[in-house]
Amino acid sequence: MHEELLQISEDKTEYIKKGDMEQLSKLLIQERKQLQLITQIEADRQQQVEHIFNHLHIDSEDKTVSELLKYVNTEDEKREIEHHVTALVEIIVKLKQSEQLNNDLLQQSMQFVQFSLDMLQPSMKNMNYNEKSSGNETVKRSVFDSKA
Repeated sequence: MHEELLQISEDKTEYIKKGDMEQLSKLLIQERKQLQLITQIEADRQQQVEHIFNHLHIDSEDKTVSELLKYVNTEDEKREIEHHVTALVEIIVKLKQSEQLNNDLLQQSMQFVQFSLDMLQPSMKNMNYNEKSSGNETVKRSVFDSKA
């Protein structure tokens, strides 16, 4: 499940680079579904861990893999568990890096859009005429100053 989430994150990077917002929106929906599945599986995993610790009569507050490995009898099982844990940690690190890249790319895109909008929209100072900006200075007179 985490590998699929990593693939979605990497695909998001490509769509952000291309500026394909339609595909990016579809991926975000897919990502939410994947996160919901991972959340459900994580809840099941925690229940299983609780069951294993209870079944083995382990009275530890820290229900970690390291604690569980103390009670695994065979070296093959220990290596297999360690392999899976290491693989999961590596995927999570890659996922975090990919999401940080996506965040940076989005920030840069937003800064570029803001810069482009600022360049296209004249500022209010440029829109107002001031006395010093024109070479022809006119005398200010009120309508009441005119002669009848």
